[in-house]
Amino acid sequence: MIRFSILPFALAAIASAQPLYIQHVRVYDGNRVIENSSVVVDGGLIRAVGPNAAKPAGARVIDGTGKTLLPG
Repeated sequence: MIRFSILPFALAAIASAQPLYIQHVRVYDGNRVIENSSVVVDGGLIRAVGPNAAKPAGARVIDGTGKTLLPG
């Protein structure tokens, strides 16, 4: 599982029990760029990445339009 540096305003949500769903974000995984993707963070770990990543029930939603997530 790849860990990512998450948008600065989302760091507090990662540590919480509430899942985090970042949508419409560009993801760079170290090898390629995935445009208009979604990322699910739960329990401080990346659980899903991709354009079809499902939003967990009760997740905090962050619009990542214009932002990029990088490995970190």
